[in-house]
Parts: sequence; structure tokens; C-alpha cells
Amino acid sequence: MSWRQLLRLTRPPTLAATAAPVLVGGALASGPHFSFSLWLVMVAVAVLLQIGANVINEYADFHHGLDSQESTGIAGVLVSGEMAVGRVAELAVGVFVLALCGGLVLVAARGWPLLVMGLLATAGNALYSLGPRPLSATVVGEAWVFWLMGPLEVIAVQLAAGGEVTVGGLMAGVAVGLLTAAILVANHLRDREGDLARGRSTLVGRLGAQRGKVLLIALAAAGSMLPALFSVLGILPPWSALTLLSMVLVAGLTREVPLPRLLPLAARIDLVAGGLLSLGILIGR
Repeated sequence: MSWRQLLRLTRPPTLAATAAPVLVGGALASGPHFSFSLWLVMVAVAVLLQIGANVINEYADFHHGLDSQESTGIAGVLVSGEMAVGRVAELAVGVFVLALCGGLVLVAARGWPLLVMGLLATAGNALYSLGPRPLSATVVGEAWVFWLMGPLEVIAVQLAAGGEVTVGGLMAGVAVGLLTAAILVANHLRDREGDLARGRSTLVGRLGAQRGKVLLIALAAAGSMLPALFSVLGILPPWSALTLLSMVLVAGLTREVPLPRLLPLAARIDLVAGGLLSLGILIGR
């Protein structure tokens, strides 16, 4: 296995979706009990879980005959024959074992609730891609990702780095989850025709391209605007309203944009809105 193949399997563009929850969770944890070293461990665990999910997805989609040389958004090491299926499966297990090791460090420092969260995240990643009817091929895929990479991940980071979970953390996680779900909708819009041809009944496949685009805009807009509402309600600091600036990027989704370009734009909105929310929380401390 070469480093180039390994890098392709991690699907670097998708790792941007991990940035928002770890930044927001870290900002929420800032204070007298904040541990930078534990936050770094949590970042490593979150990135490893994302990589593991990507490798599992590569394995599962190839196993189900969903990938081809023409498929977009894949590493391509299996369809090209560069790597054996068993080797990719072993890599997935190895990545999750590394994540577990980091997780045990966090559990020792912050307690058993993080173990429960870690097991839920690992099981969630597996259910998303594996099995005869993976959740990625159903209408609940977006909702599943919203939960995993929104509320669950944000409060896990907050607990790991700061030792507590707050209502503000949960609500910030809702906003982050909506932004992450928007990335998945953009991905499904790009792959909609191919998914339908392969029998994958995603939410976008059911809704159609036009209503799927409306859903994408709604999720990105809601994720960008909710922190402002939460700041008015006193749940998040007033400066959290900085996320409204990301609406400039959301407006770009309303234009006629080629489907392949929707995914990087949605990822950019997620990263910018997450960064602004983190900055607003830190300023408001």
C-alpha cells in the first residue's frame, strides 16, 4: 500500500466536515477546565473516525457493486484493482482501533459518558455503510449524519476538552449538524442519477433534483441562521450571530450551479459557518 493510495482512501475533501464540530466543541469548552492536550486527542479521534467511515464506505460500496471507474467521490483503489478488498477492510479495522486507543485516553480523563458516545459514533458509522440495507442508501441518511456529526460530536468534543456538556453545546451541535447534512444532500444531488440506477433510494432520489436543491438551501441557511436565534434567546453568546455572514455563501446555492460544484460549496459553507460560530463563542467568553 502506497502513501498515495492511503491518502486517496481518506478522501481528504470530506475531512472538512470534521472541522466544524471539533472547532465549535473546542470553543464551547474554553474556560477554566479546558485542556488543550485532551482537545487535540479528541481532534485525532474525530479525524480517525471520519477516515474509518470513508474506508468502510469505499469497501461497502464496492462490495455491493455500486462503484465503477466512472463513479465520483471515491478513492478508486478497489475498482481499479490497485488494492485487495481484504486489505481495505483490514485498514478500516486498524483505523477504528487507533480511534479506540485515543478514546480510552479521553475516557480515563473525563469519564464513561465519552465511552458511550464513542461506541455510538462507531456503531453509527458502521450502520451508515454496512449491511444488506445500509442507511446511506435510504431516506434517513441525512438525518443519521446530522445526529452523528452534529449534536453527538459537538457535545463529545465539549465534554472531552472541557469536562461538561451544556444546552448551548447541544444547540450549537444542531446548527453544525444541519450544515453537515447539507453536504450530504449536495453529494446525493451530484450522484442522484447513478444512485437511482443502482437501486439506492436516498432522500434526494425520492424528492427529485428540484426539491433536493431546495432542501440543500434550507439546511445550509438554517445552520447559518440558527446560532443568531440561539444568541437572542441567550443560549449562545451574542457574537454567535457572526454565522449570518456565511449567508453570503448560501446565496450562491440559489444560482444555477453545476451539480458537481454544489458539494465543495456546501463544504465551504460548513467550514466558514463553523469557524464563525467558534470565533463568536470565543469572543463572547
